[in-house]
Amino acid sequence: MPDVISPCQKLRQALAKEDTTEYRRLANELIRKEEPADKAVENAINRYGYMFMRSHGGIEKALELFKLNVILFPESARVWDSLGEGFMSAGNNDLAIAHYEKSLTLNPSNDNARRILEKLREKD
Repeated sequence: MPDVISPCQKLRQALAKEDTTEYRRLANELIRKEEPADKAVENAINRYGYMFMRSHGGIEKALELFKLNVILFPESARVWDSLGEGFMSAGNNDLAIAHYEKSLTLNPSNDNARRILEKLREKD
């Protein structure tokens, strides 16, 4: 009997297959759930986002996952930091700056965000 596939794994598979309809359906299910998603979901979505970001041509898929994480966990400095990194990797420094600033607002001791913001602002 195969192991049960988690909702996060299903999201990753839908993106990998470029099945945007299925991805949206699964993402909306997570967003509309009665009970809020837990830290394990946040961690899994973030991990899959980085997996896509490191693969050839995966930045758009990574951004989809990072954006979903921001919707699910708006108070998490980590998810805003990841979305900032995604936009920085995509070459969109303005959005990267905005998301790193949000991360820093939520976690003023986020030295990584502070360092990256300094570098991004030097480029402007």
